[in-house]
Amino acid sequence: METPQTPTSDFSSRRRLNQTLVVNEAVECENDITSLQNVLIDLKYKRMALNTKLNSVHDLMAELPLEVTTEIFQLVVDSQEESNLRSLPTQFLLGRVCKAWRDTVWKHPSLWKDIRIQIIAEKYPKQEELLGEWLNHSGTRPITVSIASKDRWQPPQSFATLLLGTSQRWTAFTCCSPLSSISEGLAADPPPSFPLLSSIKVFTNGLPQNESMKYNFNATPKLRNIFLSHPYLCLPASYALSFINSLQNIRKLVIWLTKGSANQIASQHTGLKILPSLNSLCLTGENTAASVILDRIITPALMDLRLWIYSTGSANLDHAWITSLNDLRERSAFSLSNLSFKGAGIGQEGILVDAVGSFPTLSSLHIEDLGKNGNFVLSDLTIG
Repeated sequence: METPQTPTSDFSSRRRLNQTLVVNEAVECENDITSLQNVLIDLKYKRMALNTKLNSVHDLMAELPLEVTTEIFQLVVDSQEESNLRSLPTQFLLGRVCKAWRDTVWKHPSLWKDIRIQIIAEKYPKQEELLGEWLNHSGTRPITVSIASKDRWQPPQSFATLLLGTSQRWTAFTCCSPLSSISEGLAADPPPSFPLLSSIKVFTNGLPQNESMKYNFNATPKLRNIFLSHPYLCLPASYALSFINSLQNIRKLVIWLTKGSANQIASQHTGLKILPSLNSLCLTGENTAASVILDRIITPALMDLRLWIYSTGSANLDHAWITSLNDLRERSAFSLSNLSFKGAGIGQEGILVDAVGSFPTLSSLHIEDLGKNGNFVLSDLTIG
């Protein structure tokens, strides 16, 4: 004998049936969506192929010889400001236009000879990947390298390893941020080889100040210009001398000297270093530290000299740099054209006039005493 269903059990059965129907409809809907998405993807690929074909038919650039197109792209790439490390590299902007342009840019190493990158912590993994691709695109061509780091973030050692692995192709290097891994890599023992490097500029406090870590610029036969400068970057005078002693054929040198470092000079730095090609020298630091450098070099080709001198606070030492300058002139016999004095307490008028008078070949003279509100005025304007 069958048990009659109660109203409650009948309601539950209908509800389960309705749920099953809804679930089946939802599954069918998902399947339809997936099918339509696949169709949409296929249509997008078809559109991309048609656009590429359309570009090849109507693009005026496509009618030009490949050499001309590449030359135009090169002019566009070279027009990007060297100091602008934040904007998207021009190569990628060109590659966004169409596949034909992207293929052209990607396949010509000459368009990738200038590496400019600002490292950003949150974007770094992708940036390292792009840097590797960039270096691959550049092939074996000589390259220039300009790097900076946002908020002084320090990239991992893999960044320095990747970049310094191409050191034999560097022609110029500019570092605008304190990247300790790069600076340590440059000062490694044995150091990287830079056979093509002609210019190095460092605006950072990331350089090692340990005197045992020295740059081996003897491995850079084409190095001509060195600029090491930043309010936070100062080299001890003894380290600066070790640095100078490693130079060959340098033409331009700019160095800041650490405060109070003149007393650190060791006996091994008493010899003279001949810099036969140096024609421009800028020293910034205390007068005694500047004197130490001037006392230990011979510069027969020097034409431009800038001394930004700061007083040690001792009246007996304030003019030491002037004596050193005169001694440098006598042993170097250079024909100086441009001379600039700048600093606080750079000396008394009579002593300065005597010093200037010993350079008859001068065509330009600038004197600025920061201790006198930035002005230096001769009491007798007929002097000279």
